[in-house]
Amino acid sequence: MTVSKKLIKLEKLLKKSEELSTKLVELNNDEDENEFSNSTINSKKKLKSDIKIINKIMKEFKETHNKISEISSTFTDEEKEELKKLNLKI
Repeated sequence: MTVSKKLIKLEKLLKKSEELSTKLVELNNDEDENEFSNSTINSKKKLKSDIKIINKIMKEFKETHNKISEISSTFTDEEKEELKKLNLKI
């Protein structure tokens, strides 16, 4: 795989990581807004649902970062030097 292909894959994975982070923030904000508005029973149901969503997002987040690490580890020393010259760090 060429450097440019690796960089494109990394860019896509980083974008996915940002999207997952945004989902977590939105979920947190939704919970903050609804914290006092629901009954205890509804709050418990929502909490269980939120936990499932959070676990799914975190699993996907971990997989994404594992892929980023895999790609990053394939850069040769020469490629790393080339990226440094372009002011890109891996």
